[in-house]
Amino acid sequence: MILKAELRRIAVARLADAELLLQAKRFDGASYLSGYAVEIGLKLRICKTLKWQGFPETNSEFNGL
Repeated sequence: MILKAELRRIAVARLADAELLLQAKRFDGASYLSGYAVEIGLKLRICKTLKWQGFPETNSEFNGL
């Protein structure tokens, strides 16, 4: 399970990476990492909405949620 704090750290780090790529005019990489940051942010929002401690990483972790 990826804890909420870790999800936030990952999203912020990927967004920072995307900003550096954007400054370097590497638009494809910046776009890709921005999308990844959004995906992680959505997982964090799911956890907050459903009051989960973290986002399940495996199918077995989804059981019982």
